Amino acid sequence: LAYVLANGGEFTFTENLASAESLLVTTANPIVINGADFTLTSAATRAIRIDSANANVVVNNLNIVVTTERVYPNDIRGISINPQLSNVELTFNNCSVDFTHKTGNDWSYAVNVSGNGTGHTVTVNGGTYEGANVINVHGANNTVVVKDATLTSLYPDNGQYYGACIWVLQNQGSSVEATGNTFNGSNAIAFNVGYTPVE
Repeated sequence: LAYVLANGGEFTFTENLASAESLLVTTANPIVINGADFTLTSAATRAIRIDSANANVVVNNLNIVVTTERVYPNDIRGISINPQLSNVELTFNNCSVDFTHKTGNDWSYAVNVSGNGTGHTVTVNGGTYEGANVINVHGANNTVVVKDATLTSLYPDNGQYYGACIWVLQNQGSSVEATGNTFNGSNAIAFNVGYTPVE
């Protein structure tokens, strides 16, 4: 069962939902997804995909559980902004993202900005999120704001600088603001310069 949000407005959960396909956002019109503390259980590689530049997506009180197995070379994601897009505003308020298959310890992302994305703003307020890189952002001139959340990096601590709660790649002009958070795992915040954590 595929769900496509193409017209903007509000999408409100009234019960738990299980889907083998992504919930897909295809419009730049503002969308609010009200989870009402229900759970989206996804067997897709991306539970929610944003496929429109200039989209404005707010997700409130939604629990996302990704059950799919990661099969190399693909990764798995809770919510993902598709490649080559620009100027997406994505906000999570008191949500959670969990990966239940053990392969999620390697290249899973709760929130992902795909390659060469530019000018995006990702805001996370409260909630609990996990992933090899929990918030994984590619591209230039992106802004990441994370407040009062718990982020847990699942990537094994093997002595290398891989896996972080907030990981920013191709980071020209990008910024991170993080306050009041709990970071679990080997790295809290890392940029791609030498794969060196900054905190």
